[in-house]
Amino acid sequence: MGNGGSSSNARKDQDAARSQSRAGRFRSDGGCYLQQVKSWLRAFKRGTSHRNRRVRPLPAEVDAQSARQFGQYTVDTPISPDVATELAAEQVIVDRLVDEIHEGGYGFVEGCKPADVVRFMGENVNNLSLYDETRGWKIPKIKEINKRYQTDGLLLQECGTDFRQVDPDKSLGILLGDSDCRSVTANNVTEPSARTQYGRVAALNFPRLAGFTLETGEDNTGLGRWVYTYVGTSTRKTRIITAYRPVKPSCSQLNRRQRGWNTVWSQHRQYIRKKGLGNISPRAMFSRDLIRQLKLWKDAGDEIILFMDVNDHVYKGRLPQRLGGRDLMMTERFLTTNGFEAPNSYNWGTRPITGCFCTQGIDCVNVYASPHRAGAGDHCYWIMDFDAKSVLGAGYPHLVRPKGRRLKCVVKRTRVAHLRRLRKLTERHRMYSKMKALQDGADSVSPWQLKIAMNKWDRENIEHKISAEENCNQFKNDYIEFSPQTNIWIKRRDLYKQLRSINAHRRSGKEVNVTHFVRSCVASDI
Repeated sequence: MGNGGSSSNARKDQDAARSQSRAGRFRSDGGCYLQQVKSWLRAFKRGTSHRNRRVRPLPAEVDAQSARQFGQYTVDTPISPDVATELAAEQVIVDRLVDEIHEGGYGFVEGCKPADVVRFMGENVNNLSLYDETRGWKIPKIKEINKRYQTDGLLLQECGTDFRQVDPDKSLGILLGDSDCRSVTANNVTEPSARTQYGRVAALNFPRLAGFTLETGEDNTGLGRWVYTYVGTSTRKTRIITAYRPVKPSCSQLNRRQRGWNTVWSQHRQYIRKKGLGNISPRAMFSRDLIRQLKLWKDAGDEIILFMDVNDHVYKGRLPQRLGGRDLMMTERFLTTNGFEAPNSYNWGTRPITGCFCTQGIDCVNVYASPHRAGAGDHCYWIMDFDAKSVLGAGYPHLVRPKGRRLKCVVKRTRVAHLRRLRKLTERHRMYSKMKALQDGADSVSPWQLKIAMNKWDRENIEHKISAEENCNQFKNDYIEFSPQTNIWIKRRDLYKQLRSINAHRRSGKEVNVTHFVRSCVASDI
């Protein structure tokens, strides 16, 4: 053992001596060694460049190879009509993507709704303000977005209105659609009725999708936490749900009696106390009841589309992860469709709190989230496209509406303007003289020549009528393409109207909460 230990120590000493010797040689002639390495690298680079020059093809060789592969095609070779159509469609999509990038949107959706697609618009509108004249722009803004994207349904959150107080002529279906729409609204019926309430949700199916609507309903607790429309055919049925999950207010909000009493959280806490449900939080009660209801619908064989303001991280929160469990298997479709996570939903927020969750049988085609403050509220509005067969179990061809006529004979102003313009064109182009010349010379020409001349006169007369109709009336189009600077000035104009209303209320002795007004002023750089 002693001899073995001494030999091992001797080997260690020898290794240490050799290592020190190598280190000493490197320090002594390190500069020479470094120069040698640099010379090796230069030689390697020279050899690489020489090799690249040897293997690089000459221009004549490139032309010869191109002629062998693509000799049958030239610049003047006509493109197949099918190929030209596909190229034009691809160019439209690329242009739309570029526009959305410039506008600041997220995701993609085609401007013209394709065939066999059911399209929904969803948004947290932050109070529809049906009773506030200074915010009367919200309803026209929602209608303009629906018209631009040709949506089939509407999913709204935080409507802020007790629809029991709304006049029949101001119902959601009348304001945003017509009498043929199918709408469902929900508000808290467990509290005394008031014109405005925090929270509230609503859903609306426009006339075409209303034909597939089988049922509408809401949360059975009376709290107005979610609503749904039941659509489909005998082969496929789908529940389309919009929900709002309460958020716990801050301590300062809870200490302020008026604000804290009216929040959705406080309303739910009052309901829990009345029902004696213990210390369960409103968010936990919401998650429990929603999961229970979704499981019942899925066990019955229904597909589910859930557009929800989670007020929690859409991908890391407890409720979204619970929706992805084995019993429901619902996925957030912005991520699966676009390949990246949804943006921060709230203008002042830093995380996505709004999401679209669907069961596995729903085929989501496109999902688009708008820039902030481009809609009616302070959240992004969403445009969601779903395959019609996966939602309805039937085809859903796109219907192109005919262009509206400018001439309305029942309106005296347009009728007079049309006749005045047509009379001027007729006199300027001597239409009566031309007709008289054709009638006088009818016997001197052959019948087919007379027919050609009469058709020419008739086409000219039709062009005059079209021109007169185009100039007798004008359609109002107040759509302004979104841009950050334009949006700021529009918001400033609206804030000025709000300021006048606030001053009027204060002069009358009313107490006004200006928290939201101040926050909007900061957002508009005022």
